[in-house]
Amino acid sequence: MKKTNSKETDYNHDILDFQRRLKQYYLDNLRHVPVSPWVPNHDKYLMEIYFTPEIHQIVAEKDGKKLKAGQMFKYNDIFQIYLKTKKHVFLQGEPGKGKTTFAAKLVLD
Repeated sequence: MKKTNSKETDYNHDILDFQRRLKQYYLDNLRHVPVSPWVPNHDKYLMEIYFTPEIHQIVAEKDGKKLKAGQMFKYNDIFQIYLKTKKHVFLQGEPGKGKTTFAAKLVLD
């Protein structure tokens, strides 16, 4: 039984270490974002210019049809739907609509 506890402890430690390193990566690389691709070296602090993108839940019907089910207004709305916590979230959108910036903000928050 000690091996299981040891493995579980190692696993939990590895998760925390990964989270710490991921947050540090985002702090080092995505804390500042380019304002425009046409103005090089003119970056702004993410929190100064960030605005929440319009995010909608898409529901896949059994026949394969996809329908908008509603707009998400809070982070918790994205990760908890119908009182179930989601492990995976798929962000889809047009180029330049803020998917990467949104992901960076999630990590930094």
